[in-house]
Amino acid sequence: MPRKLTLLALAFFVILAACEKDNTEPDVSPTLTPTTVIAVSEAENITLDPQTLAPGQGTLIVNVSMPIGYKFNNLAPFKAQVAATGSNVIVDSAWTRYEQIEPTMPLQIPLTLNEGASILTLDLTIYWCEAVNESLCFVDERHITVPITVDRSARATFATTEVSLVPPTY
Repeated sequence: MPRKLTLLALAFFVILAACEKDNTEPDVSPTLTPTTVIAVSEAENITLDPQTLAPGQGTLIVNVSMPIGYKFNNLAPFKAQVAATGSNVIVDSAWTRYEQIEPTMPLQIPLTLNEGASILTLDLTIYWCEAVNESLCFVDERHITVPITVDRSARATFATTEVSLVPPTY
């Protein structure tokens, strides 16, 4: 037993010595508040009802909302990738890969609309946190499909989608 106690004491002092800091130079390394990611959701697939829009310039309006007391993460970017099948709906090139820290909602994505049918896809990666306890964060992924028909008899020039975030419950 004394040998085990001696080894334990020796291990303690080795660990203590390794943890001691040399105070000859100040520590100037940046510090970040540690973030605990509580939930990473599986990508949720959402297919919206078909929308008919008029030819010309249009807009996809995307609004991401969350409960009071939550906000976008200020360290990780909100990401959106927007694409369309065919040449009937053309997405502004700035939105094919969009990243923004704490974006302002709603997003307004410019579209060029030509007669015919197309499928618009929107992939979102959303990092969000409690506003008070910023170390408690979540990651949500959404894959949104919007069937669009462009027809000259239509009057609407915008399609909308709403994403409501809900914190996980335990």
